[in-house]
Amino acid sequence: MTRRFEQIPKVPDGAPFYLRPFLSAVKSHIDALQGVLTTKDRRPTLSEFESIKLKTRSVRSEEAFVFDELVYPAGMLRSSGSAAWDSTRIGWSFANGVTSGVEGTNKLSPAYAEGTGINIHMHWMPTTGSAGNIRIDFSYRFYDATDVMPSWTVGTSFDLAVPGTADKMVFTEIVDVSGTNLKRNSFVDIKIDRAGAHANDTYAGSMVLKQIDVRHRVRSELPRGLGQRSVYVQ
Repeated sequence: MTRRFEQIPKVPDGAPFYLRPFLSAVKSHIDALQGVLTTKDRRPTLSEFESIKLKTRSVRSEEAFVFDELVYPAGMLRSSGSAAWDSTRIGWSFANGVTSGVEGTNKLSPAYAEGTGINIHMHWMPTTGSAGNIRIDFSYRFYDATDVMPSWTVGTSFDLAVPGTADKMVFTEIVDVSGTNLKRNSFVDIKIDRAGAHANDTYAGSMVLKQIDVRHRVRSELPRGLGQRSVYVQ
């Protein structure tokens, strides 16, 4: 009796984009095992068989890690200073020469993969074609539903380079945060300010904040039928 291994011929065309990297990794793993399982003229040795069982068990899991985003659209944030609502661009406008900002709160998903890191980024635009830099101060805090609310963590201060084109959308990474002590359903408070009077803030126009996102990993069940299986044939 020999052992034959059935494998996924390719990543399904209809697979969601966020699952395709994982499925490609699964297929590569299966292809690597194929060589051992189809060795000609002999059965797998005991050590090979035990190794295959362990690897198969890890890949057969129907649970995968995919990315999700905790979204803070402009309409969900409130002004914490002199930020003004721009009804033309639908976002919060931060003027030059003054400190203006917004703040908001949200919660991590119940499916958040505890212990994994998160990435915070934002989408914004300048309102004029002038050049210059914008000084940003960003703070955040995480806490569980039964915790004492902690102080703000000063995440980062940095300068944004204005692209020189009015109303051009810009994506900016803000900070990567360790997942240590983060839990499912943790509250995530954020606060972002333009330090318009800072010496590094040289852009004379206003910037408009459209959205802040917290990208994090969640657990996701793979669709039925995707995975690997082994069968005995005579």
